[in-house]
Amino acid sequence: MKARCVIAFLFCISLLSAIGAERPAGQVVWWGKDVFWKRTYSEHTNGVLELGDEILSDAVEISANYGDVIALKTDGTVVGFGLNFLGVSGVPHGLSNVVSVAITGNSAWAIKRDGAVNRWGEGDEDHSGIIDGLTNVTAIAWAGYRSYLALKNDGTLVGFRFDGSAVVDPTTGLPISEVDRSPIRQVKVRGQVLSNVVALASMGYTPLVLKNDGTVLRLGYQTPGATPAEPVVTQIDEKTIAIDMGGESGRTPYHYTSADPVKIAGNILSNVAALASGGGHVLALKSNGTVVALGDSSYGATNVPTGLSNVIAIAAGQHLSLALRRDGTVVAWGGNDQGQTSVPAGLSNVVAIAAGGMFGLAITTGSVPASVYVRPHGRLEEMEREADLVFKGQVLSTRAMTNTSFPYWAKPHATRFRLVSVLKGKPESNEPVLWHYTAGPGAWGGGTTPSWYQFETGQCYLVFASKLERPDYLYSPPPEATNRPSEYRQLYRDCVTRTLDDRPLLGVSAKEAHWLELNRLLTNAIATNSLYAIRRLDLISPSCVDSWIRTEDFKRGAVLKAILPLVTSSSEQVAVSAIGCFEAGGSHMDLIGDIGTGGWMMPISRGCKDVKPECIVNIAPYANELIAVANTASSSLRRAAAIAALSCTQFPAVSNSLPRWLADSAADVRAQAVLLLPDFPGAYCERALRERSRDASLVVRAAVADAIGNGKFEALLPTLEALFSTSPVQTNSGQWPHKGIQGDGYFAEVGSDDVHTSAGYALLKFEVNQVSAILKTNLSDEVFGLRFIRKLAVNGAEPYLPMLARELRTHTAGSEQEAERNGFHWALSYWLAGDYGWAWDTLFKHISAQTRKDLENPQIVAMLDALQIADDPGDARTRALYECLLDKGLIERAKELRRGIVRRTEDKAIDKKSFGFPEKLKLFDEIDQKHGLKPGLGL
Repeated sequence: MKARCVIAFLFCISLLSAIGAERPAGQVVWWGKDVFWKRTYSEHTNGVLELGDEILSDAVEISANYGDVIALKTDGTVVGFGLNFLGVSGVPHGLSNVVSVAITGNSAWAIKRDGAVNRWGEGDEDHSGIIDGLTNVTAIAWAGYRSYLALKNDGTLVGFRFDGSAVVDPTTGLPISEVDRSPIRQVKVRGQVLSNVVALASMGYTPLVLKNDGTVLRLGYQTPGATPAEPVVTQIDEKTIAIDMGGESGRTPYHYTSADPVKIAGNILSNVAALASGGGHVLALKSNGTVVALGDSSYGATNVPTGLSNVIAIAAGQHLSLALRRDGTVVAWGGNDQGQTSVPAGLSNVVAIAAGGMFGLAITTGSVPASVYVRPHGRLEEMEREADLVFKGQVLSTRAMTNTSFPYWAKPHATRFRLVSVLKGKPESNEPVLWHYTAGPGAWGGGTTPSWYQFETGQCYLVFASKLERPDYLYSPPPEATNRPSEYRQLYRDCVTRTLDDRPLLGVSAKEAHWLELNRLLTNAIATNSLYAIRRLDLISPSCVDSWIRTEDFKRGAVLKAILPLVTSSSEQVAVSAIGCFEAGGSHMDLIGDIGTGGWMMPISRGCKDVKPECIVNIAPYANELIAVANTASSSLRRAAAIAALSCTQFPAVSNSLPRWLADSAADVRAQAVLLLPDFPGAYCERALRERSRDASLVVRAAVADAIGNGKFEALLPTLEALFSTSPVQTNSGQWPHKGIQGDGYFAEVGSDDVHTSAGYALLKFEVNQVSAILKTNLSDEVFGLRFIRKLAVNGAEPYLPMLARELRTHTAGSEQEAERNGFHWALSYWLAGDYGWAWDTLFKHISAQTRKDLENPQIVAMLDALQIADDPGDARTRALYECLLDKGLIERAKELRRGIVRRTEDKAIDKKSFGFPEKLKLFDEIDQKHGLKPGLGL
């Protein structure tokens, strides 16, 4: 009898794959808890698995565990999804020729066409080359802690364990001979080879085998001569349990002492065609198409629905059971706390199933039913779903309106359009009116900037609109909204795109319309049109430059292909903006000017930290064109932009061109070339950096400092120290740049001539033991003294505490002067950010550990004085200081802190509404009462 198996915790090759026949392939639908979205968790309870932005459509087999899934594709490759608890979603690169997959035990497994096995995941470690020794395998099943059974194609089993082999034979109690101590050994029951096996499963820690006569055996360990015993579970601690199966179960998956037929209601289970296991329960598919279950019944996973028949495949996960019926439908039962048993309505043509602990999955060869949520691919599809009307229209007029439906700062307008094309919806009029904001992004102080539009009369646009009666985050419908059917309001997000002309759009989606219109603008002879299209296309395709405003509407390769001809545009702005879109991770597009009026972008080097492999893949097809621009463009700005785009790629042609770029007559080109040197570490790189450290251009020398830091070239620390000795550049206000922000931030960019600042940040990129001598020599540096102290304090802050106190007192005085100069007054706690916040926390930790007597030391008193920069009772630091003073019995100091805050409440320059000091002082009263003191300390 042949067995057909589609299971979660059982690893079995189906009959079709075993005989080499082509298995049906399809899309994978899931239901239950959403763990599959790439970026954020969602509330959706069903969906489809996707690769990139495309639905996985060629899956032939799936396997799942609690929160992870692997899928086998028609080409014999494997892909992973989910939470990746055990690393099983990270499929090994190059894995191919696979005929079956499963997640069982603590690993993911793949059986290849030749019977060899691959394993991956973080749960098991193969220190003995066990996997390489497995041959002619057709199935794998878990057999207890780090132990597994492998079914061979001749019906016998081998066992293996990842942390060593037993040295005692449990059937005899005698030492095992050296020849039998292989990590892979044939499985025996009381010394007899177990054979005629066709499938495996695991019920908890108990292995089950399906014999070719349709019976199921339960394998067990029992001490010879002892009374058979059930497993004993012992709780070791919160995270660890010990399971004693009797005999030698704690050490061997090779020699079993019992193989008893499984019974249900006292009757031997027979006529079984397949097994499926999930956690503590097992399903058995009988040859007549019915299902029986045994094991853990808590969650109802063993409560097979009455009348279930015509089943051709089964699957089981933790507390979940699934059955695939002959008609291609799925039946689910068990726990439904995550919606695991809520199979999507209309799901049909299913050919394979799998069950995880939080979800069920099915491969369907039919269409995805309407009940299944298909994720929008990018913001355009999301807005098309959300909008009531999507159209292309020409502006007829626009007027300001007084409307309380919008926030006061929005400056709302009503713009009338002439409809050119309708992409979604049924407008009541050929001249719809759109209510919208016209205030710029700076008008709102919220987190995400709302969309804003200033339409031009006669210009055509693509517009997403919603009915007036539908509320939005920053919009409240007016009472008469339903009586104005031809008027709409804007969507909250970026819902308007300029078009070149009024050509109609026929039979296209909103996304397709945007691609057509932006490409028309892109190839237009007017530079502002091209600049607008470059900017829009760059922002609505995934890029290697992280940005919260980017979307994934169009594939990056298609966008780059469309933009490529513009890298040689006659317009300098267009060419540089186009080149900047080809970043591989080390450059970043900074907007110059207002995009609404054709602003353009300039590439700026950011280093190669965390560059993703796909970034290099994106740029590889265009490397020759970029290198040609870098070598031959007449404009130094274009040459520099092309070099910046090539950073982090490590293409051989780039290294071949480096000498030429380093000798370029333009300083900005030389600087960009210098920043590429860390991509090619070695003798040439270090020699070139030393030579360029003497360059006449400050910009180039600043880039050298950046490059030394990016590459962490310890041999070049003397060169970096010499660059740091360059005098820092002050801002127009006379302040040092970025003094006191977070310690290891990146400051210097191409175009910066502040060598001192670039070198300072470069020093901070090294390990403290590499640069400690240089840092200690420069603790008095105006810009970097505090940052250097913070770096050194990694090895202990105590030697630097007096310096931190002085820095805080100086900072307090400077903050008050700046506030006075700019005419605003804030609590001094406001200034405790970045390095200064760290300095305060470090001093406070030291003070908190001192005794009352220690606090009389003048040096400690000075530290306490410095801590009183915290002066806002609504601030956690201020309250912590106040409570510390009371704990130490420093009542007078606590009163002094209170008096200072009270004085600030009387200061007419302070915004009482913003700070609310009187109300916040009640928090101090609570601390007083906690210490048994009169609220207010009698003040």
